[in-house]
Amino acid sequence: MHKKRKRKIREVIERTEEGKKLKEEIFIKGKAQIFADPTYDTPFKMLFGTLSNKHLTIDPINSLFDLKGANCVHDIEFLSQELDPSHPSDKKSTLDVRCRTDHGYDVVIEMQRQYKPYFICRMQYYMARTLSQQGSLIKADDLHKMMTKTYMLVISKENLYKAHELPSKDTQDT
Repeated sequence: MHKKRKRKIREVIERTEEGKKLKEEIFIKGKAQIFADPTYDTPFKMLFGTLSNKHLTIDPINSLFDLKGANCVHDIEFLSQELDPSHPSDKKSTLDVRCRTDHGYDVVIEMQRQYKPYFICRMQYYMARTLSQQGSLIKADDLHKMMTKTYMLVISKENLYKAHELPSKDTQDT
């Protein structure tokens, strides 16, 4: 990792209360040159999911969604990461980062370190739950007009699509 980036990560972690508490876990004792891998949940959430670092979240949103000019995001509000179960037998899900932009749309950001065969299905479930929570607050007649635009950004260390999971050319519509 580049020296400036390492220094920036250290500064970000040391600025947050959670970072101060978790410093012993993140830095390997006695080796100040080894930093937390931001592809792990805790460092990722500390870097991209805290108010003090919201600029680190805004920049990738603007860049990766190619938002410029009037569409450019200038501010975000972090939302609850918890997705409440829709049924008592369902388990609770937790997103990595969830925010609302100053333009009023929601962005879910997930970090995935390695390929998991169920990952794509889990992301579909997360988006469905995120949208259904919005729907529970809106009258049925206004549902499609009132729902917030919602985007998901997945950052991965590996290719999340394996060749056998992609649609074959024979099954694609032309």
